[in-house]
Amino acid sequence: MYCRNCGGENSENYKFCRHCGAPATYGAEFPQTPDTPYPLPSTVSASSPPKGGQPAQSAAQSTGAGFPSRPILLAAGGGMVLLLVLLAAGMWGLNALRGTGSSRILIGAPDRHGEADLYLLRPGQKIEDGVLLAEDTQSTYGQFVAVTNQQELYQIGNYLTNYGGFIPHSDKLLVWYFDDQNEYVLGYMDDNDDALTPIFDSRENTTYGYVFREGKDIVVIESRSSSERCYHARKGSPAKRVAKADACTPARNGNAIFTQDTNSKGLSLSVMDLDGEHETQLLEDEENISNVLISSDASRVLYIEEKPNESQIFMLDGKTGDKIGQGEELLRIEGAGFAQQGNRAYYLGENDDDEMELFTFIDGVSVSVAQGYSVGAALNRDGSQLIYLIGDEDDEKTLYVHPTSGNGEDVQVLRGNLTFALMESPERILIGEQDKDELAIYSASITGGNLLQLYREDDMDVESAYYIRGENMLYLLLRDTDEMMYLYVVNTENGEGALLVDEWAGIEILDSAKDGSRVVLTGVEDIGDEQILYLADSTTGTDPVELDDDADDYVNAVFTRNGKEILYTAITGYDSDEVEIRQIKAKGGSHFETLYTEAYLIDAGWDILFPFAWVDWQNATK
Repeated sequence: MYCRNCGGENSENYKFCRHCGAPATYGAEFPQTPDTPYPLPSTVSASSPPKGGQPAQSAAQSTGAGFPSRPILLAAGGGMVLLLVLLAAGMWGLNALRGTGSSRILIGAPDRHGEADLYLLRPGQKIEDGVLLAEDTQSTYGQFVAVTNQQELYQIGNYLTNYGGFIPHSDKLLVWYFDDQNEYVLGYMDDNDDALTPIFDSRENTTYGYVFREGKDIVVIESRSSSERCYHARKGSPAKRVAKADACTPARNGNAIFTQDTNSKGLSLSVMDLDGEHETQLLEDEENISNVLISSDASRVLYIEEKPNESQIFMLDGKTGDKIGQGEELLRIEGAGFAQQGNRAYYLGENDDDEMELFTFIDGVSVSVAQGYSVGAALNRDGSQLIYLIGDEDDEKTLYVHPTSGNGEDVQVLRGNLTFALMESPERILIGEQDKDELAIYSASITGGNLLQLYREDDMDVESAYYIRGENMLYLLLRDTDEMMYLYVVNTENGEGALLVDEWAGIEILDSAKDGSRVVLTGVEDIGDEQILYLADSTTGTDPVELDDDADDYVNAVFTRNGKEILYTAITGYDSDEVEIRQIKAKGGSHFETLYTEAYLIDAGWDILFPFAWVDWQNATK
């Protein structure tokens, strides 16, 4: 049976998805991919919590805002053509930096039919003494996802799923759910409110949105047939429609909305304020445009013009539409993108010499950086460094760092059968090398120095890798040739690491202490064993300590504010109300305390339930 939230496979009578934790509200059919994908407003490094489903293809660390297909958008990065595909598992983006917010938790109290009442309360407070937010909801399950380093922009939901919870670093609450009339309702609750206020509702199930400036501005995008409607809500007021177009998306800085329309004459592009005022047309009925990208500060627009055997990229002023510059004519353009901050850009494609060539594209000036048989690239956060792979016909690759200011020489980092990824915060380059049966993982500074070997082992593959924004620890889930799993945790700045789990049948990480010293995970040592909740010490590499073996499964966990206890959701049976919120000492050796029966944890105000950013390894394309 398949989860309608993330597509992950589950047992026949599942109540909570084993992969993303979502309740089995909508049945168990695998979600169908719609004709039109709906991307994040900025295609950053794909990340997923350990409970996530299969990761979507995405761009490398730095690209620009994009529109849905009509025409298909280029999610540029990693040196390859990556079409913006359906984001089916919701939390694929960079999670917010962990910080202090509300001391309360958001929980769902389900009945046997899967409908849940939503409550806001303090851990241990009686449910009847908490705040009843909504009744009989078909609630989605998840949290906010940050897609900028400054935490200015958060995603709420995507094409199939809607998320809500505490807006990071605040006491504000934003919850998106189905009500008893089968409508999508977006409810807002400010610091001093005593009830959830509906600010948007829709019968369209393809609705999602973005949060700016800790909830002061909220943009909702509602898809209807072949068009989209854009709504804006300020400071918890009811959302007002500001635009209707084939596609619309806010700029990453939250200061503008771009709309796109396509007809038989060509493509038109406009920009306006969040409230729909001061609209300016940037493009009008332009032909042969295949892709549009927008910088995070909305000051620049890239578009690609494609003709038979000829592709060219152009840069516009994002406020006036004036043409700033154009790139080289290429046979085809394979990738392009902006940095996460500012408006520095790059592009790459096949030139007349049948080689891949990489360019920086800054303020309309195109500069060739490198060319070779294959190329892959990504800009760092502010665009000051262009990290790229150059490969030869023997698939031998060299990783370089190029300062985009033009001051200084390119730095050669490593040579081999390489892939790379960018840690967003703290900024580091991660490098993977596969030499026959030997796997090695390295890290380097964003300027190419301080190369460290983090891991090396024979007959091992990386199943997945995660890190937590603002922390130095890298979590490697590994699989050997016998399909057994391992968990290795290593500091990316000093190379000190420890093997936490050795040769288990299955492992899933749930949470990490803020100092990275402890990890909560669930797993089975041998095939056929029951799931057990464990606590592992990241500094010593000693065997994990059992916390709880008295449940069928565990779908989430979070350390309490003081780090002394762990809150988590335990599945205790087959019916949808057979769930509990439990608490246990964060050191093992004690019995759990059941805080709530027939309830599951949705979000905690003081931390991120799934803090792990998924590492998106990039390769070179030819």
